[in-house]
Amino acid sequence: MTCFNVILALTPPRFWNANKKLRAISFPFSKEIHVLAANEDVLVVDMVDYYDIRESGKIGQSVKTILGYGCNEKKIKNVRDHLCDLDDPDIILVGGQSATLHHNVFNEQYFAFSQYEFLIGTNPDAVFLMINSYDDIYYIRRCVTFIESATDTSVLACILSPVKHKGVKTNVIESLSSDMMEYIGKPISRYNQFDEMYSLMISFFGGKK
Repeated sequence: MTCFNVILALTPPRFWNANKKLRAISFPFSKEIHVLAANEDVLVVDMVDYYDIRESGKIGQSVKTILGYGCNEKKIKNVRDHLCDLDDPDIILVGGQSATLHHNVFNEQYFAFSQYEFLIGTNPDAVFLMINSYDDIYYIRRCVTFIESATDTSVLACILSPVKHKGVKTNVIESLSSDMMEYIGKPISRYNQFDEMYSLMISFFGGKK
């Protein structure tokens, strides 16, 4: 059972406009960001640049080269070289790794220290928590509670991934989503329901001063 975090560290535009296409950058260029980079044409944000650290070995390579498919020719930039001259993006997308919390306390290799450091270091304004249909519902609620307690943030929704669940019927997934929503107290969206996620972002950040 794993939970993937897609965390949004957002600086609300001075004059929020729901009809404006937000300018976004991302860090690091992780597998969570790969999906966005491969599907820029359907995104409701304008992906300006992708950043990573030099040690990743990705700096200077194009998105197309790293993914091995697509036609995105944007080059990965070194965040340390450009940290001071970022062109005031509206939104910074950061993708964390799986396992927000450990499943047991008897093996230290399963402790999620790096994920905790990532959460504190990015200090996101809002979080989309990615879950699987087979994740334990109690674990999901623990993850939501932990994320919102560890830093001053809000989990906007739990995102059910992947879109198609092999061997699991659609009506079963819908039932799971309904039960999860009632127990966790957060909206449940599918991974491909971009409009719903965007609406949640606008509703949340539109009310920020």
